[in-house]
Amino acid sequence: MQRLVYRAHIVDKEDRVVAVLGGRPNDDKYLRLTQDAAAEIERARVQLRFRPEQQVGRRGDFYSASVGPSFGGLFRAWNPSVHMHYATVLDTLTHEYPDLRRNFERRFSAFAAATINFGPSTVTLPHIDALNLAWGCVAITALGDFNPDLGGHLVLWDLRLIIRFPPGSTILIPSALLRHSNIGMDSNERRYSFTQYSAAGLFRWVDNGFRTDRTVEEEFRARRTRWAMGINSFRAFERYRW
Repeated sequence: MQRLVYRAHIVDKEDRVVAVLGGRPNDDKYLRLTQDAAAEIERARVQLRFRPEQQVGRRGDFYSASVGPSFGGLFRAWNPSVHMHYATVLDTLTHEYPDLRRNFERRFSAFAAATINFGPSTVTLPHIDALNLAWGCVAITALGDFNPDLGGHLVLWDLRLIIRFPPGSTILIPSALLRHSNIGMDSNERRYSFTQYSAAGLFRWVDNGFRTDRTVEEEFRARRTRWAMGINSFRAFERYRW
């Protein structure tokens, strides 16, 4: 495994790790790879036709597209048990629904879905991702060509932190809990991002035996009704008199 240029953890008062600043490998090949990824995103941005809701969203004024039915090593190293839970749920889904396609091979990612923010200057507004698993995380990778000393910083509002976020770096945060955004760049700079996540609804679907919460609640109410009907079926003692 390549040595990381920088890695740090953010912990709460109970010394629990709530976010990981994963940095990037100290490898020129990796930097070229992320530059190629940024170039491909820019090429796709020009060629794709985006629906109106993909051009401006609640997260900001930039183009975006999501893939998947809703990193592997960094996530697994940070929290093996949560990583295993994500992997198990995704394994279960793809086994039950063979037509579902993973974004990456199993050994590379435990996340079910991903969003590509095409920018060209991706500046997100303060927001939380309420549909993601509350105690889970997302993996955000910054891409593009911008000066990370002057812009593109990740802002974690609830923690009052502003974090330098260079191109090619990855950060893991619980996006359903922490309000976050990023700082703008110069008008001639380009910033894209690639975010991996798993929607909370996928976990509920698997936990409910591939049923919605509403269906489970209706079945629970039906069981209570059947119990009451069963109790009422016992004949009163007086009716046995003859």
